[in-house]
Amino acid sequence: MPGVVDSIVNLGKKCVYCAMECAAIVYHWNMRMLRTRLKKLSQSSVHKDMKKAYGDLGAEVFALYKQGVTDIVNQPAVTNQLRRVERAEAKVMEAENAAQTIREDYERKKQAVKDAYRAKRAAVGGRRGPSSGGQGASEDE
Repeated sequence: MPGVVDSIVNLGKKCVYCAMECAAIVYHWNMRMLRTRLKKLSQSSVHKDMKKAYGDLGAEVFALYKQGVTDIVNQPAVTNQLRRVERAEAKVMEAENAAQTIREDYERKKQAVKDAYRAKRAAVGGRRGPSSGGQGASEDE
């Protein structure tokens, strides 16, 4: 009888660990979603700044074209606008890299949680009795 009680206790512990694992993964997923939403809000302003920089560059080039300037590339106003566009593009790439880092961080944390709770469930020691017949061994691998 003590063997049956131990098996039930071990099974209960494994179920609790499984529930705790799911709760931890859901928590990390919610945090990822929150951080991603905040980054998307900042990304929208960065994209707006980039579009404005492109628009200002186009307006400057068109104004010089209307004036009949042939050497548009070497004009100081155009080079300033080009630098502004490059800075805006760099900010966009930085924001996209930050979003990618959030996704990678979530996957890393999720895997760490899975590994930790897999080890805890394995440490519980739910040995299989002779009635299992070794059928469950192929499912675990």
